[in-house]
Amino acid sequence: MEETQDVLGLGLSPGLKFDPDDDELVELYLLRRILSQPLPLARVICEDDPLSAAPWDLLKKHKRKDDAFFFADGHTKHGKGNRLK
Repeated sequence: MEETQDVLGLGLSPGLKFDPDDDELVELYLLRRILSQPLPLARVICEDDPLSAAPWDLLKKHKRKDDAFFFADGHTKHGKGNRLK
């Protein structure tokens, strides 16, 4: 039997596609985050502001090579109003 290389130290096989549907995002990730419960594959989703730095700097900061997923707080686009960017 051939061993697969561990991805990010999470026990995931190479080529895993993180592609949850809307229901899975709400139930497994967003709701759990709001309730401060542990997330499945917690190190797959990073906690950072994706607008705070260049993409390559964020990837380097979180030790990612190609892709990353982020939870980020919303920021108002302008001082007035409630439009989020």
